[in-house]
Amino acid sequence: MKKLFFITPIGIDGSQERRDSDFVMSTFLEPVAKKLDLRVLRADLLNDSNSIDDTIVQQIETSDIVLIDLTGLNSNVMFEFGIRFGLRKPFVVMTQNINELPLDVRNIRALEYTVTAPNIKNISDRLEAMITVALDNISTESSFSSKGEQMGQELALNAIQSGDFSVINNFIELANKLGIEPNNK
Repeated sequence: MKKLFFITPIGIDGSQERRDSDFVMSTFLEPVAKKLDLRVLRADLLNDSNSIDDTIVQQIETSDIVLIDLTGLNSNVMFEFGIRFGLRKPFVVMTQNINELPLDVRNIRALEYTVTAPNIKNISDRLEAMITVALDNISTESSFSSKGEQMGQELALNAIQSGDFSVINNFIELANKLGIEPNNK
């Protein structure tokens, strides 16, 4: 079973950060992970005899995918995000407010969510799609045969994040007009 490590502001028991983290984990992440046959891990729920820092870094390095909640721009979360980003391994970013993300992070696809009256199905479906695409990149990242394939993946990720698939439909129409057949690998 593949591992998904959830990097998130955790806070102390009973804090708003902990309630939000628990809500995201139980409402969005665990159901999606179950569908995708992923084991979810979070730092405060790990039973390990190593130091907390060593355990977290080990999970960041060895997990198949990492979900990073940048809500509130918690310094620990940003540091851990930097480690995963530097490893060039699959990750998905989520936040309660995309506009609060720093400029150099804003260009990374992020799933925006809310803990107040969320559209659970929509967020869960988009999260599942983003995780699936990120995991698929493990096997295809080094085998891109053209810039077009990379652009197609970007197009798909944009559509998944925004929920607007009109650009993909327009692209398909253009490909059909040009007589371009899909390459089904």
